Amino acid sequence: MVEREIALLRTLTALAWADGIVTPEESAMLDRAAIAFGLPAHEREALIHLRREPIPLDRFEDLARDLRALVSSEEERRQVLAQARALVAADLIVAPEESRWLDLLERILRAGETPSLFARVRAVLAGVRGEGGAIPVAPREDLERRILGGLLARRVLRAGGVADPAAFEAGVGRFLAATGLTPGERDEVLVTVQQNETRDDDRQRLCASVNRITDHEGRLELLAALFAAGRQVKVDVRAAETELRLIANYLWIEPQEYVHLRSQEAARAPDGVPIGSGSVVAEATDPGSVGRAPAPEVGA
Repeated sequence: MVEREIALLRTLTALAWADGIVTPEESAMLDRAAIAFGLPAHEREALIHLRREPIPLDRFEDLARDLRALVSSEEERRQVLAQARALVAADLIVAPEESRWLDLLERILRAGETPSLFARVRAVLAGVRGEGGAIPVAPREDLERRILGGLLARRVLRAGGVADPAAFEAGVGRFLAATGLTPGERDEVLVTVQQNETRDDDRQRLCASVNRITDHEGRLELLAALFAAGRQVKVDVRAAETELRLIANYLWIEPQEYVHLRSQEAARAPDGVPIGSGSVVAEATDPGSVGRAPAPEVGA
């Protein structure tokens, strides 16, 4: 299974870059593993070359997903995670970034284990489509992203103290409009979102479901859409920002990326005041003005 061993070492090499540096101890462990696996010389050299340039988070996710396709049993997953933990501990210092990437690796490897929320979303989608395909325009995974995003939009609006039911649903509807749905499709998905809102659909579970089906760029676009949705109704912006920051953390979005997105939203806001600015956001009048029509991943 040389293919699996190569995928493992590529993923571990990316993991070693989590804290911005591959230490001599980590390099030595990777070299020993390559030799122990019996990899040919040209493959070992390719892995060494991979260590020479920093590997970003989205590339790490891609490599982890490639590995997941080759790791099928629980025992294999445990072995991979044990090797990953040993690698980051090789220099006796586990940086916060390494812990976060380790957690993300585990989430990706266990993506086949369907959490209760994810199962309910799939089941409801089947009912929404019906035998005739009630929502024919988007693949099921895209709709799952939109539904999960809609559930997160509800959290942001509720945290912001939106009490009027009509304004509340309008805000969620405008978020869904930003994902490119037509009005009819948006109404059907909105019903699905409402049906899926239960007490146990907490922030961490929602974000974990998003992380399993979208990449880093898609999660950034989701957060941008949540910013846009939040400024469509009158909210307590401090409370809404607290929720948005927590969501960003669970979506593995770095603080500097959060600040950048917030600045972009400030430029788009009619009054230049985004969520998180410390003042109340005025209600928008044009439901179609939310954000931009994103790529498929946007509706995470």
